[in-house]
Amino acid sequence: MRGISIKGIVIAIAAVLVVDIVAGIALTIALSKGQPEAALVVSTPFLLGSLIFGTLSTILGGYIAARVAKTHHYINSAILGGLGLLVGLLAAGEYPLWFNAAGFFSVLPAALLGGQLAKRTSEINA
Repeated sequence: MRGISIKGIVIAIAAVLVVDIVAGIALTIALSKGQPEAALVVSTPFLLGSLIFGTLSTILGGYIAARVAKTHHYINSAILGGLGLLVGLLAAGEYPLWFNAAGFFSVLPAALLGGQLAKRTSEINA
């Protein structure tokens, strides 16, 4: 598995999880308005916010995975995106179809965008 940075992927997963948890807490605080948590997490504003923050965190994760790897940027960021797809498929039954579809179709491009940004950064710094 030449060119694959397990270290970069693990660091990227950790960063994505931290950003997603912080974003979830922030969304819960911002949108709760006395609403029960079970109703909040399936509300459209919460899901849209989760989709936006999740996409941004995936871009960040793809960037980190590729940047730590230093080579094979797209492969490392694609692995992160593939893991994101797997997690999304496992959790798909709990959310509306539009949310699952948007997350499914955005995760790999978002991770690869992060990889592209890392590649550009490394080319500029070279």
